[in-house]
Amino acid sequence: MSTAVATGVWSLDPRTSSARFRVRDKLVTTTRGTVPLVGGGAVVDDAGTVTGAFVELDLAGIDTGLARRDAHLRSPGLLGTDEHPVARVETTAVEPTPDGWQARARLRACGGSAPLNLAVRVAEHGAGQVVVHVTGDLDRSPLGMRVPSFVIGRTVHLEVDLTLRLHP
Repeated sequence: MSTAVATGVWSLDPRTSSARFRVRDKLVTTTRGTVPLVGGGAVVDDAGTVTGAFVELDLAGIDTGLARRDAHLRSPGLLGTDEHPVARVETTAVEPTPDGWQARARLRACGGSAPLNLAVRVAEHGAGQVVVHVTGDLDRSPLGMRVPSFVIGRTVHLEVDLTLRLHP
């Protein structure tokens, strides 16, 4: 499939986009969850190069299927959603690959920041719309979350499906 995307400014459609994560503890448990997307976009120049992209996630809406765990994740020692309700991922460099792009990005959350390498693949595209599948692994340690890695693993696997619409 071609990865060519039209020149212009693209905006996220949060209603048809989704963000999922999974994280293992040091023992045997894998926790899976979702985080609502609330904003985002990308800019593609005349040469077809992605010159910038970002997404915003509503951390207060984190859902692992267990309300008690979700409340704990939102607490001040972890995500601290009272003070930092939104996480933002912004690209710092984007390189084309045979099936999409490799993006270096920075995640800002919990009052901290962490580097993130993302693989971006075009899942489908048509007139004025593109769906991209994004994957990456986040080392959460630079975010300053105060929890031992045997409770919540250090590496969080991310999978995001973004529907972007071209501005007229």
